[in-house]
Amino acid sequence: MVDYTAFPVELWEKNLENVPAQNMVRFQSVSRFARNLVQNSAALQYRIEQYCMSTVDGPAFRNIALNEKVEIQKEWHRAWRVFGHASTVQTIECSGSPTTCLSVSLRPAYIKPSRRSYDNSLRFVRPPSKLRGVGLKVWTLENLPEFSSRRFAYDYDQDLLVIVPKSVDDRKVELLILSCTTGETHPLAKSRALLNTYTDAFQRGSERLLVHADMIAMLSYSHEGYNLWVWDWKRAELLMSMTVTTSNLRVKDFAFMDARHVLVLVQVASGDSRIMVFDCYAPQVSACSTDKSVLAVAAFDLPKQHVHRTAFHTARMRTRLCSKQTPFTSDTRFRWTPHSNIALISLDPYFKLCIYLIIPLHLLTTRFHDPSIESNTMRPVPWEEWGMHTLTLQTGCEPSSWSIVGGSRLCAHVPFLGHIYLREVREKAGLFDLTGADWAAMRAPFRATLVNYRCCLA
Repeated sequence: MVDYTAFPVELWEKNLENVPAQNMVRFQSVSRFARNLVQNSAALQYRIEQYCMSTVDGPAFRNIALNEKVEIQKEWHRAWRVFGHASTVQTIECSGSPTTCLSVSLRPAYIKPSRRSYDNSLRFVRPPSKLRGVGLKVWTLENLPEFSSRRFAYDYDQDLLVIVPKSVDDRKVELLILSCTTGETHPLAKSRALLNTYTDAFQRGSERLLVHADMIAMLSYSHEGYNLWVWDWKRAELLMSMTVTTSNLRVKDFAFMDARHVLVLVQVASGDSRIMVFDCYAPQVSACSTDKSVLAVAAFDLPKQHVHRTAFHTARMRTRLCSKQTPFTSDTRFRWTPHSNIALISLDPYFKLCIYLIIPLHLLTTRFHDPSIESNTMRPVPWEEWGMHTLTLQTGCEPSSWSIVGGSRLCAHVPFLGHIYLREVREKAGLFDLTGADWAAMRAPFRATLVNYRCCLA
């Protein structure tokens, strides 16, 4: 009989990292040594957690019969085969701060930063879930480096927290890669901090962070123009550094399309909006201007904006006028859900009207992978060819933030009314955790970041 304990623990961890997670789960179920090894290794726990989450949305199906599990799995698949709409609108009371923001993650949680400009603590609240067999969990991270509430991002299902601490030098930016549960350096990060230096001073408060898979992206504004960086946080490598220096392009927003491509929403001199797709691993992507925009591997034009001269009308009048016109303005924002079928664009917050544009992913990827489109002769795809759908949420008040819930629901926080609105955009979305009693735990009377589901298939 082989004595497994004779081998160094480090060697076992290194070898098990290359083993499929499914085999690793079986191995630890039959071997006490393997079970102890996994319990003492954060990296192996992360691998197993990711495998379980991507399978049936959770590692622990307690008190659920086998036939119910099968039906749940079928429901997920049916939800993603059909792109449909439903009229379901759900309202949740939320008396939070006007700066409440919503983001996307695999498991729901709240983050509560301080109401002060800078703070060094975060409070997490994870609501219970009958499906995964987990209860309510609350924990606080103390003694963190001082950071602004706008300069952090996290991915709860990766146990990842990214903080941009307060700095006295406007030319240097430091990103700390921490664990959400411990506040220490993330176990999978090669380095605790990612450093970057501006050639010119940047404007404080203009940064925006995004986290997706192994990548961290940061968009900021300096005197030179708009700066976009993308890092591989596990390898501590800078993948992409792009600066928009021309006055003919104005960067409005950005998002990850997948683990390789970044979508950048820009506004050109004519007032049109355009989504440009960049390959983070392309070595030639170093700058973007009017004459160098061909570096984008794809581009998609949005409808032309209309100049509305109704700034002094009431909110009700604004809603009536705006609903009859093209709902694209210079304040357009958008969100993208990787691995799903829709992209969402939040439109016209100036008129206090929450309008969303839904783009089927397969139409975009067909254009994106069209071999007939050459990068040097590329022409943007007209928006009429997208086959888009528009949903309107007439709240009469500007939503402070919004996000995608379960890859199928529009979730908007309206602080003036003290509610979170949900609009179902897909029939039978298979959303099991964000209904009924689970929503009661999300009525938080504090300033919070509400993290909701993204859909994952087996």
